[in-house]
Amino acid sequence: MKKIGFLIDPPERLDPAKDSSIELMRSAAAAGNQVIMFTVAGMRADNSGLHIAGSRIPMRTAAKPWHAGAEDWTGTSHELDVIMLRLEPPINERFRIAAALLEIAARTGTPVINDPAAVLIGEEKIAALLYPQLVPDTLISTNAQELIEFAEQLPDGCVVKKLGGMGGQGVFAFAAGDSNLPAAVLQILATGAAALVQRRLPDLASGDRRVFVIDGQPAEVMLNRLPEAGSHLANMAAGGRAEAMPIGKREHEIAQALGDDLKKAGVLFAGLDVIDGHLTEINISCPTGLVQVRQQLNVDLAATIVEKSLAAAGCAL
Repeated sequence: MKKIGFLIDPPERLDPAKDSSIELMRSAAAAGNQVIMFTVAGMRADNSGLHIAGSRIPMRTAAKPWHAGAEDWTGTSHELDVIMLRLEPPINERFRIAAALLEIAARTGTPVINDPAAVLIGEEKIAALLYPQLVPDTLISTNAQELIEFAEQLPDGCVVKKLGGMGGQGVFAFAAGDSNLPAAVLQILATGAAALVQRRLPDLASGDRRVFVIDGQPAEVMLNRLPEAGSHLANMAAGGRAEAMPIGKREHEIAQALGDDLKKAGVLFAGLDVIDGHLTEINISCPTGLVQVRQQLNVDLAATIVEKSLAAAGCAL
C-alpha cells in the first residue's frame, strides 16, 4: 500500500459529480493506496523539510459529503510516496507559495506530479506559443494600442483573453470591425493582467477539444466541448457540453508533438485545448475532464495517471 498525497483546493468547493481531483483520489483508493488530502493551509516548512496537516480519506462510494469519514493525518512529505499538485488556477501568490513549498518536497525525495517548477512557469496560454507552428495568429502584450492594431488586421475576427483566467473567465469574441473590441482590451489591462488577442477560428462551433497527454503519450480518447447556442465559450465551467470520443488524427498529431517536451519537464498529466486543428492552451496545473471520459466511454484515465505517477516515483506496482 502506497501513500499518495493530494494538494487540493478546499474540499467543499469540489463537486464529486465532475471533479477530476476527486476522480484521481477515487482511483488511488480503489487500487489499494492510502489517500492523504491536504490544502495550502495545512502546509508548513522548516529546516527539517515540509510538514503536512491533512486528512486520510476512505473515499467511500456515494459518501455525502464526498470526504465523509476523513481522519486527521499529520506527517512530513518524506512519509508520502508521491504528491499530486491539484490546485485550480489562477497562479496567484497563494498558488506560488504552495508550489514553492512542494518544491522542497520534490528536492528532498518525494516526487510531485506535476513538477511545481514547470507549473509555475507554464501559464497555459503563453505555453502554447512555444509551438508557434500549431497556434493561430496570436499576440500577447500589455500595450493596448499594439493589441488593438493586431486585432484589426485579423479578417476573421478575434478572441481576446485575460492571462491567468480559467473556465472561460475574461474571454471575449469579436467579429472583424467590432467597435467593442478596444473596451474589452482596456478592461483586461485595467486589472493589471496581460491580454491575448488571437485569430478567431471559423470552426469553433464544432467544439473545443480537450486532449489528454499522460506520461508523454496521447490518450486514446478526448473530450469535445461544445458551446451553448449563441455562446463562444465551450468550457464546461461556462456551460459547455462535453462529449467523450476517440482521439482524432489531428489532435493525436498535436499531442505527439508535445509529448516528449512535457515528459522532460516533469509534466506527467496535461490537458491540451485544440480548436479547429490548432493548439490554444496547455493546461498542466489542474487538468479536468476525467469523470466525463469514464462515465461516457468507461475509460478510466485516472487509474492510468495514478499508476504512471507511482511508476515515475519508483514505486513497485
